[in-house]
Amino acid sequence: MPGDAMTPPTGERPLGVMILAILNFLQGLLIMVTGFLIFAFPFFGVIVGAVVFLIGFFFFYVGLGLWNLKDWAWTWAMLLNILGAIINLFGQNWLALIVNVVIILYLNAPDIRRVFR
Repeated sequence: MPGDAMTPPTGERPLGVMILAILNFLQGLLIMVTGFLIFAFPFFGVIVGAVVFLIGFFFFYVGLGLWNLKDWAWTWAMLLNILGAIINLFGQNWLALIVNVVIILYLNAPDIRRVFR
């Protein structure tokens, strides 16, 4: 991931992309807080907490990339939602699966895909 995530966007940011970016920020923050709370447990908690915190940071960073219309953020958002869809399919979490599919379809809409190129 390039270090230019703070570069201003080159095009107009669609409302749906702003919503996805904000949701990624919030999800990342929630995961980071969860990871921080896991640190309270002995040795195993420190390792798991660190991993969970890093995953949360990654979600936050992808949200930042979406906000700034970075093409790599589109790719990572797609991968995260495809992975989420697979996990939710096997976990039979139908609502979350539907959300993942809607996000995948939205990100692949021609006008949305175009703003990330």
